[in-house]
Amino acid sequence: MHFSKGGSDRRFIYVLFLALLIVFGIFLPSAAKTVGTIYYVDAVNGSDSNTGTDPAQAWRTAVHALSQPFNPGDSILFRRGQIFSSAEEALLSSNGTDANPIIIDAYDTGAAPIIQNLNSFIYSTAIRIDGDHVEISNLNIAFANEFGLLIYGDYVKVHTLEISNTGIAIGINGDYALIENSFIHDLRMITNDSTPNNDYGAMGILINRGSNATITHNRFIDILEPSMDYGTDGAPFEIYAEDDLTNLTFAYNYIENCDNLFEAGSYQHKTISNILIHHNIIVECAGAVVVHAAGSGSAFEVVVDGIFFDNNTLKNTNIMWVANQMSPPRVFVRNNIFVYDAIGNAASHNGYYQHINNIYYAPDLTNDWQIGLTLDATERIVNPLLNSDYTLAANSPAIDTGTEWVSYPATDYRGYAFPQGLAPDIGAMESGVASPPTPTATLIPAPTSLPANYSFGLYQQGQWLFYTIDGNQFSDSRFQFGPQEGGWQAVIGDWNGDGTDDIGVYRHGNWMLRSATDDGVVDLDVAYGLNEDGWVPLLGDWNNDGTDTVGLFKDGVFLLRNSNTSGPANYTINIGSGSSIPIVGDWDGDGVDTVGVYSNGVFTLMNSNTTPQIFTTVTFGPTGWLPIAGDWNTDTIDTIGVFQNGLWRMRNSNTTGPVEVGFRYGDMTGGWQPLANYNGSPGNLNRLFAASVPTPRVRSIPGASYATSTPDDTHTNGVDAASTEVLPIQPIASATATQPISTSTELAPPASPTWIDISPTPTFTPIEVTPAPTETSVVPTEISPTAEPSQTHEAP
Repeated sequence: MHFSKGGSDRRFIYVLFLALLIVFGIFLPSAAKTVGTIYYVDAVNGSDSNTGTDPAQAWRTAVHALSQPFNPGDSILFRRGQIFSSAEEALLSSNGTDANPIIIDAYDTGAAPIIQNLNSFIYSTAIRIDGDHVEISNLNIAFANEFGLLIYGDYVKVHTLEISNTGIAIGINGDYALIENSFIHDLRMITNDSTPNNDYGAMGILINRGSNATITHNRFIDILEPSMDYGTDGAPFEIYAEDDLTNLTFAYNYIENCDNLFEAGSYQHKTISNILIHHNIIVECAGAVVVHAAGSGSAFEVVVDGIFFDNNTLKNTNIMWVANQMSPPRVFVRNNIFVYDAIGNAASHNGYYQHINNIYYAPDLTNDWQIGLTLDATERIVNPLLNSDYTLAANSPAIDTGTEWVSYPATDYRGYAFPQGLAPDIGAMESGVASPPTPTATLIPAPTSLPANYSFGLYQQGQWLFYTIDGNQFSDSRFQFGPQEGGWQAVIGDWNGDGTDDIGVYRHGNWMLRSATDDGVVDLDVAYGLNEDGWVPLLGDWNNDGTDTVGLFKDGVFLLRNSNTSGPANYTINIGSGSSIPIVGDWDGDGVDTVGVYSNGVFTLMNSNTTPQIFTTVTFGPTGWLPIAGDWNTDTIDTIGVFQNGLWRMRNSNTTGPVEVGFRYGDMTGGWQPLANYNGSPGNLNRLFAASVPTPRVRSIPGASYATSTPDDTHTNGVDAASTEVLPIQPIASATATQPISTSTELAPPASPTWIDISPTPTFTPIEVTPAPTETSVVPTEISPTAEPSQTHEAP
């Protein structure tokens, strides 16, 4: 319980597109990014007397590094493959800003840096964050007696940490904390002695003072320890309110083997309100909810003004216990599935809460008295017909039988749209969407083979982020290339014909292209286009010569050139309108990239640049999304996809149908330009980056990046190496087709979701700034058609 005392073959074609605002020539203001200083920490080769500003001048200890004064936008990077041990807590007090947070992250290759505090003092902490607007990623925190990470600052974001062997993984005392995509496991008791009612520890997230926190898409495994006071103790999520707390969300998490999922109380009789616990999967926990409600006489009484336990799926998780009946009810348990291998005397629901539309099932469960609960008229004892991955079978009684929410979350546990159908489903998984496809050989993760040229990226104002699968390695690359002011658009293509994609930026007729060869990095400046807004840059192999060259689109006119030089267009093609978004790909696998347009959910694809005719028209994707194209399954044919706010949805053929490939990767707030199917590697990106220091790595992804039914991934890459267990996170929603699922009731952890969630809020460290070319370098092309268009089409 309980509580702390306070304490190649054909290269993949990338097609980039702007949001409709950019197509219309409208640009919204955005906060300016500060180019901060990067500091390095090396436990083997560093010295705390160094400057820290270069890997050769790295600091040595985490305690010294984090104690320095930092400015907004600065980064502190710990070297991978090393252990940073001390007998003191590492304390960061500096503040970032919303636009320019202070970054704590890792660099180099290898396993995630391990941060330890080996002090035997009972209240020792590994890392403490007192500053506001700090982001911490890609660390392994272990062996601190009390807190692994203790947060007192506001707006602290935690991504992809692994925390183990601490008493409390993360303590929150600041507002607006975000804890996501992390792996917390094997925690331990802090106090465990014969003194009555003082044992505490084995807590995943403990919130004392912070409101508006979000805990999402994490895994909590083995949060359970013996306790002399309570028998066993430990919970992934605990609230011990030392202030009045509100708006705390615990959603889309996977929990296995804990004492209680959630426990709430207070020594100071504080009030907690609007606590949302939804769309989680909870397996083999002694209890689900324990609330020491005011009026119960408990030493931990808390005033409750709204706890909402909705749409969770629980297996062999027994206790739902609220210490006192409240009138009107302030704890709500709705739309949940409780399944048990056998009921016996295991389940215990005391009923001091409002329970609506829940399903209970065990083979030997026949009456509600067996779980200590008088069922509401909306509740049932019935087999929910769960599949082994906790999805609902097509004939499940849980489909469309849930109670309505006042305000719905956007997605279910997997990221499918929620709700769908006549009413919400019961449980964590919403039905009524296209089933995830069976992974093909080219999409299955390690240990099976992967194409080396399979990457996805994001671009915004000079900041680049790539998530790259390189053989058996899963890694991220990030860097700064190009001006940071708005209006520049990213481009990707093979400028030098070596079969590997390169990078570039475009604005007002200026192309800044960068390529890497065996002899080094080559920069190419091309003047092609007019000094005006609204033109969208395109790259493609227009004539099958093995080299991608420049092109432009605006108001239904494509201007394509066969060389990366100034001059008139070689092909002028009219198709679409001012509201159309251009797209480029090799739609038939003949080695020639041809154009197309996307408008109102319809792709219109052309078959030739010399005598263009409509190749096909395909309806796919919601209106307002951005089109993407690439060879998703390495069959040499580019096919369609759409992107919006971190959601990627694709098909493996240029035909109308449901989503066949999809995942979540990117910032949900929007504004990022998708970079689809870059075919290089992290090494090539580093060469393109051409920096004198290593490219900092961003957050690794716990578990296999494309989760499948194959054995656990065994590659050695940071957090991934220690986190090959299930990562049941979000796929992409589809509005078509139904889900053909078996009706097997044998349950197992959802070890093979087809979809992945790759750091929904990417952060960037500016490293290199390339100045913009002068506008005087613009050489206008012949924007008026140089010849009558071979064919004119209007997209439907």
